[in-house]
Amino acid sequence: IVSHNSHAACYAMVAYQTAYLKANYPAEYLAALMAAYIEKTEKVVNTIEECERLRIQILPPDVNASDGDFTVSEPTDPKYVGAIRFGLLAIKNIGRAPIDAILAAREKGGAFTGLDDFCNRVFAEGLTSKSVVEMLLKAGTCRSIHPNIRALWETLE
Repeated sequence: IVSHNSHAACYAMVAYQTAYLKANYPAEYLAALMAAYIEKTEKVVNTIEECERLRIQILPPDVNASDGDFTVSEPTDPKYVGAIRFGLLAIKNIGRAPIDAILAAREKGGAFTGLDDFCNRVFAEGLTSKSVVEMLLKAGTCRSIHPNIRALWETLE
């Protein structure tokens, strides 16, 4: 009986700590939760729904603003009380190595100013696949480089 009670006490402590974090740091808690669920699309979707319920804006992935994981950010719409920026690692079919190349290039040279600047700097960091750039364009991560994705597609070659 003692081991069952101590086990229950541990669960109670974890439940209390989780509730405290969600109540006092909702954006940080939910960003961490989505990062933990990054491979489980359904759980990420459920967490995004919870963000909407709590008035936490979900910002799209962006090569100039996103990190690998989900991060807390400032909302761009005043109806929200917080925001979470989508992590680049959550984009399907792109592994850690290309994301590391993007983050390293951005850290060294600042924000990307155009698709040619992006490709030159990221390929210099070790990115070897044009298909990764195509997937990033499809995911809308380059809107801060140029708002017209079609124009970016036309200049990709």
